[in-house]
Amino acid sequence: MLKNHILLAFRHLKKEKGYMLSSIVGLALAFTACFFTFSFIWHEYNADSHFADPKHTYRLKNNDAIDSPIRFPVLPISNARYMEDHFPEVNFSVPVYQEGGEQEISVEGKLFTEKLWAYTEAEAVLLFDSSYFDIKNSFEAGTVLLNHSAAIKLFGRADPVGETIDLKEGKYTVVGTFKDFPTNSHLTVNVLAIPLPSKKMDYSQGLVYVNTRPDADIVALNQKVDEESANMDKFIDVIRYTLVSVEDMYLVEMDNGPLLRSANQEMINMLGMISTIILFISIFNIINLTQVKTLFRGREMGVKKVLGITPAQMLLQFLVESAVVVFLAAMLSVSFIQFTSGEVLPYLKIDSSAFDVSATFLVMLMVSVTALLAGIQGALFSKVMPRDVIAGKFKLGERKWLLKSMVGLQFLIACTLIGGTLLVDKQTDYIMAKPLGFAIEDLWYIPSPSAETDLRLLRDRLLTIPEVQSATISSGLPFVGTGGILQPAGEQKELEFVAYISIDKNFFNTLNLTFEREPIFLPDTGFIVNEALINREDLFSEPGSREAFLGVTSDFHFNSLASPIGPLLMSLEDPSSGYLTMRIDEHAKTAAQTKVKAEWDRLYNGRAFELLALSDIYLQKHHEASELATVLKVLSLLAVFISCIGLASLTGFFVRKRFKEIAIRKVLGATIEQVIRQVNVGYAAWIGGATGVSMLVVYYYGTEWLAGYAYATTLDAWVMLAPGVLLIVISSAIMILQTWKTARANPVEALRAE
Repeated sequence: MLKNHILLAFRHLKKEKGYMLSSIVGLALAFTACFFTFSFIWHEYNADSHFADPKHTYRLKNNDAIDSPIRFPVLPISNARYMEDHFPEVNFSVPVYQEGGEQEISVEGKLFTEKLWAYTEAEAVLLFDSSYFDIKNSFEAGTVLLNHSAAIKLFGRADPVGETIDLKEGKYTVVGTFKDFPTNSHLTVNVLAIPLPSKKMDYSQGLVYVNTRPDADIVALNQKVDEESANMDKFIDVIRYTLVSVEDMYLVEMDNGPLLRSANQEMINMLGMISTIILFISIFNIINLTQVKTLFRGREMGVKKVLGITPAQMLLQFLVESAVVVFLAAMLSVSFIQFTSGEVLPYLKIDSSAFDVSATFLVMLMVSVTALLAGIQGALFSKVMPRDVIAGKFKLGERKWLLKSMVGLQFLIACTLIGGTLLVDKQTDYIMAKPLGFAIEDLWYIPSPSAETDLRLLRDRLLTIPEVQSATISSGLPFVGTGGILQPAGEQKELEFVAYISIDKNFFNTLNLTFEREPIFLPDTGFIVNEALINREDLFSEPGSREAFLGVTSDFHFNSLASPIGPLLMSLEDPSSGYLTMRIDEHAKTAAQTKVKAEWDRLYNGRAFELLALSDIYLQKHHEASELATVLKVLSLLAVFISCIGLASLTGFFVRKRFKEIAIRKVLGATIEQVIRQVNVGYAAWIGGATGVSMLVVYYYGTEWLAGYAYATTLDAWVMLAPGVLLIVISSAIMILQTWKTARANPVEALRAE
């Protein structure tokens, strides 16, 4: 029986191969898109799986009582040893601390800069799955563990056990290696080192990981931690700590820091929503064609019912036919996945370990649901009385409204996606084109290898190079990083974070900053502020405090454009380390970079040299927004394409089945234009209505989305109108072409055939 149903399904598929092929291709594309997007979502939601006991592992975190982009844990409770000694619920506690940013290291006489060097204790390896580590000797003071990337970078091989690494404080011995942490890890380190006994460490400003006993009450423990930090913080009474589960760290926005990273929650939500929508559009295509085929197979169903076929057998027939179509689409999607995975997986940063199992399961689930929906829908429309079919009383018209409404719903979704994509793209372009308040082009900087490296001599030497127009040293740079101080603000004198950087006299000229109140001259020491700071009356309650500043610069962006410009305090100190920034002649970049490196090598004896473009750092800061816009474009185009091929198939199917009607109209004197208008007016109305509704949806949700940005573009009328116009033109062209091809046929051929 089942074999006969399968053979019958392929027979019908062959009979309507053109229309069914388009639906199979559309569904295969939808499966492919859902496969990759659901793989990405699954991967992001299964973050930090390399931790040995994630259910009982937490990180001690400042509770954000101070509104600042940088957190400075300062209480004794933030020390790992204190947590272990004062809370019996804690099994063990481990610090992970990056001292002074980058580490300048020497290996076999070669100098390197390591950005992800972290000091810790021996218990750190207990935090992670043991399979990640290959430790050959005792992990103790003066030893390090390297991940595979760092081992190859420093020693050119994956197993450098026994080799030494030279730091300023002394020599460290490599005792083992560990696998690179997965891309969905909130913690990223290349080197884990236990400091030498002679090195005094202050872990109070590092990351603190706490492993609790299985029977620990985390709610009660968090309450005790909060009370303990409140007792310690009697002076300023704002700093509190809480334990946050490792399982939540990657998905929840945490503290910024070089060792930390988090998920792009907006991209996760967008991809999940849009890929699901695309799948539904494809399912609608299959269901629509199944309905049409069912309606036009009324005579066949009537005859089968006369011959005694049961409703269960009828349902099985339509389920098998739908399953065959969906199975072919799934097989085609496998080919698409294999062909594109080499490009898509690295772009989405998906680890293969989460790719194979989870995404395959989701695709199989989608296949099963699609087949079931389409088959049941066809069986429901097969409920016709045999006498009505044989007597010719079965009419198609009373079913058309559902088909047209589903087509309209498809285009409503597609139109809304295009409008949303245009808005996201417009907002991204607006952010990228927004004036920053300083000239970022042709700005290059050298990060100081260590706090002890004096860059002032290099700065003075660079100023003698003709291609270097200006050079400055500062402790912070726009979009790279700033320090901060806590300043009492408001009537309650609550502490507020104020960005702070130390600079030299060349800072303003190098960045091409403008002044609202320019200083008469620049002394060796003093303070200059930006407009955002000088305009804050709650920060300057003392009379004459504003006049104490040497000058006021115009506001310029130094953090991400996702947030408004905050107060900034600049201290003239002529710092010796930090960032050496220079403005290079745009017509002589190569020559200037060569001379800068030569001066570096002459002064610092072959230390690792790094010259970075500030504009590249700015683009990286907004890379996620650009990625989101790109993904939305691809998925929106895919949704439109699937909707259009579905409409083409449906229209072609209807027009071909109305071949005799069109022939009679032509015999009675109807022109081709009249035939086109008569056949397509119903669909045109539904598609036009869908585009109108989509404009309202884009306006409502677009306005709400833009309200979340500190600097938002305008929601112009063309953003809402363009998708509707585009889809109306495309759909009209499809329907007119299908009808025109049929209307041009010889009416005699249609009237002769039965």
